[in-house]
Amino acid sequence: MQPKQSAPETVAVEQDNVQALMQQAVAWHRQNDYPRAEAGYRQVLHRFPEHPDATHFLGLLAHQAGHDEQALPLLEKAVALGPASALYRHNLAGVLREAGRHAEAEARYREALTLNPGYTDAFIGLAMVQAARGNYQAAQTLYQRALSLEPGNFEAHMGCGSMLLELAHRRQALEHYREARRLASGNAELLHRLGSALRDAGAMQDALQCLQAAVSLRPDFVAAHNSLGAVLGDLGELTSAEHHYRAALQLRPDYASGWHNLASIVQLKPEDSLWPALQEYRKHLDDLPPAEACMLEFALGKICDDQGAYSRAFEHYLNANRLKRRTIEYDEQRQADFFQEFARYFEHTLLSRFQQAGTQSDLPVFIVGMSRSGTTLVEQILSSHPSVHGAGELQLLPRCLRVQLGPTGSDDQMPARLAQLGTDGLRRIGEHYCRELAQLAPGAARITDKLPGNMALVGLIHMAFPRARIIHCVRDPLDTCISCFSKLFTTGHAFSYELAELGRFYRLYSELMRHWQTVLPPGRMLEVRYEQVVNDTEGQARRLLEYCDLPWDPACLQFHSHRRTVKTASLAQVRQPMYASSIGRWRRYARYLGPLREALGQLEA
Repeated sequence: MQPKQSAPETVAVEQDNVQALMQQAVAWHRQNDYPRAEAGYRQVLHRFPEHPDATHFLGLLAHQAGHDEQALPLLEKAVALGPASALYRHNLAGVLREAGRHAEAEARYREALTLNPGYTDAFIGLAMVQAARGNYQAAQTLYQRALSLEPGNFEAHMGCGSMLLELAHRRQALEHYREARRLASGNAELLHRLGSALRDAGAMQDALQCLQAAVSLRPDFVAAHNSLGAVLGDLGELTSAEHHYRAALQLRPDYASGWHNLASIVQLKPEDSLWPALQEYRKHLDDLPPAEACMLEFALGKICDDQGAYSRAFEHYLNANRLKRRTIEYDEQRQADFFQEFARYFEHTLLSRFQQAGTQSDLPVFIVGMSRSGTTLVEQILSSHPSVHGAGELQLLPRCLRVQLGPTGSDDQMPARLAQLGTDGLRRIGEHYCRELAQLAPGAARITDKLPGNMALVGLIHMAFPRARIIHCVRDPLDTCISCFSKLFTTGHAFSYELAELGRFYRLYSELMRHWQTVLPPGRMLEVRYEQVVNDTEGQARRLLEYCDLPWDPACLQFHSHRRTVKTASLAQVRQPMYASSIGRWRRYARYLGPLREALGQLEA
């Protein structure tokens, strides 16, 4: 008979078993085997209910599974059980940050830094809190602090790049992104993230190289194929874009984003090799997560529209927009107040007082108007001129404004604060903007910026850029609105996903543009109608060039052959010769547009 173990020996054996179980559970956790990891952590807690690591990792697991209501109490308990652990506080702070509880997250990050002043990840987390609050300069400082501790930290370089973009310092941002590229070498996941960030920054060739490298490293990387297709589409390489969208769908036929992107650039037909996979996928439409169902419904709407099945197309569009509308907050009255505040503050007296206050550069050409009103077509015509660079939908002006104003509690305050800038503030905005703009195309005589939201800033543009051109694109209201309603926008456009709201927004926009026409000096803003551009392309192109003080160039009539980056929903259309089929498009759906027509009122005519 073997002698019995003494009590201390029994405890030691038990602790050894628990340690082995913890190591196994953490290994399962790292392998994303969540059920077995959870079972392992719970076995540890069954034996040692106050085990801090098991409590902590179980909380992290709950967060990763999307159960923050379970995660937060567990992580709070882990902090209480392990008061000397900076890691516990850091991870609790991360969950609080993602939940939007920024003040609590900041407090926990600072506790972690008190325990470990060299904790790089805590500085990065604290920077993310500041960024979420709009404190971009503070966030940038924190990311730089992280880099001083760890110069080769990928996340810190990504954060610096993002913040420098928000602060309207693109060249410096790209330096950090390119350093991140060096650090990401050989890691397909990091290269994919970086490629998407570079695309957002407009560094298309850098984005292309990152995503090609990601696909080369992992040929089965579905999301990377999809993102690579998007960049190639932006660059006008539509055949190559189609190839990568198809590759993504062959790897994963239930990939909603791939179907949405593919349908946006080609006309899918029953004889297509992917058609059976699409039909199988759509059988499960009702069971898909809302975001995926929304993308698939928009794709199906486009496919039916291409086939002339307009009733079925509109049914898909209606379902897609309903799904999208449920996921966004849109305060119609707040939007109305925002536009009305711009009209109230930026009236004739203010515009006259400061009409020569800003930069004297004639480089910018601001193209404004509703989305889907022909802004991309006008920009494509202009940018076909050898002296013009088409920069697309830049976030540059809003970023320059926020740099000048500093962090604000709400954009609602922006009209009043902008109206109080004075000569020095207007000049700083204009000079900062033009300095950054010029870097996009050194040597260009004109650079276009067609961000739709700039419609609210026309009065400020007049004062800060007295020599800049302002082009207002107008299209039939019903055609404009139905074109918006049939598109899933990447960002913004919260007004676009319900017909009556869309119509009322169009009226708000129309009233604001009438205000600008009234208070601006005659001839200050050129109005261009989409229908006239289609029916008299040369006449309108000559008119545009004359307004921009540029000589005629016949290349503007070959706009569809001009190779440049186009990142809007019109990227495929502007690479075709002029066509008139989009004029009167609303008539295909006339029977369904009652709420829209009622909301538009007399503007419909």
